[in-house]
Amino acid sequence: MLYLFQKQIKFFLLLTLLLSTILPIISCTTFTEPTKTELFDASKHKDLNSESFKLLLNISLINSTLQESKGIGKLNVKSEEVFSSRFAWIAKFPDKLRLEILSPAGTPVYTIATDGTFFYFKSYLDNKFYKQDVNKVSLKEFVGVPISIRNLLYFLLGRTPVYDHNNIIAGDKNDLLSLVDENEKIIEKIYFKEKIVTKIEFSCPKEKLLYKADFLSKLNSDDLIIPKKIVLSDSEKNRCEFKIDRFYFKNLKQNISIFTLKKD
Repeated sequence: MLYLFQKQIKFFLLLTLLLSTILPIISCTTFTEPTKTELFDASKHKDLNSESFKLLLNISLINSTLQESKGIGKLNVKSEEVFSSRFAWIAKFPDKLRLEILSPAGTPVYTIATDGTFFYFKSYLDNKFYKQDVNKVSLKEFVGVPISIRNLLYFLLGRTPVYDHNNIIAGDKNDLLSLVDENEKIIEKIYFKEKIVTKIEFSCPKEKLLYKADFLSKLNSDDLIIPKKIVLSDSEKNRCEFKIDRFYFKNLKQNISIFTLKKD
C-alpha cells in the first residue's frame, strides 16, 4: 500500500511539473468549440411545431429541476499521460463547478474551478495558482480531451448542453438528432434511448470530431437522470472516464464562495 501511495505521489509531482510548463501557454489559447457555442433559446426556434424540435426541447429540459450536485468517484485518463485518481466535485447550475483531484489519502492535490467568469487551477504540491477567462480555457491539458468546463458541469448535473443551431435533422430510427449551423455543417449529434441521452458528439466547423461523450445513466424515483459513468474521447484516441460512485443532489445549500479560488 505504501508503495502504491509513493508511486501515485511521484506521478502527481511529474504532472505538476508538466502543468507548470503548459499552463502559461494554454492560458493564452482560445478554446475552439463548434461555430455555435451558445445554448439555444427554444422560444426563438423557427419551427416550434416539428417533431424534431419537440424531441430536442424535451432533451434540453432533462434534469431542469436539478440545480446542484456533488459527489465522488474515480477518474481514469489515457492520453499523453496515463493515470487514475479519486476525484470529488460540487456543481451549481448554470456556470459554477469545483473539481478536486485527490491523493490516496483523500486530500486535494489539485483543484479546478469556475465561478462562471474565471477559470481557476491550484496545485497543493507546489502552491501553483492560475486564473484565466473561463471562455479561453479547454480542459484538454487536464483530462486529455478538449471539453469545456461548462460542458463538464452539465454532464455532472445529468444535463445536455444543446448548442444554438440553424436546423435539426432527425435520424431514421428516431434515436438521433443532428444539429447543423447556417452552413449546413453538423455541430452536434445527440443520441438517445427513450428519455435518456446515451451519447453526444461535438464537431468543429469542418465537421471533424472534436470529442464525444458516452453516458451510462439511470432514472431514479424522482424522475431524474443520475449519471453513473461519463466517458470522453476524441479523434486522436485520447480518453477520459469519470466513474461516479456517489451522487448527491438534495438540500446541498452550496456557498458560492467555494467556486472562487484565491492565491495563498
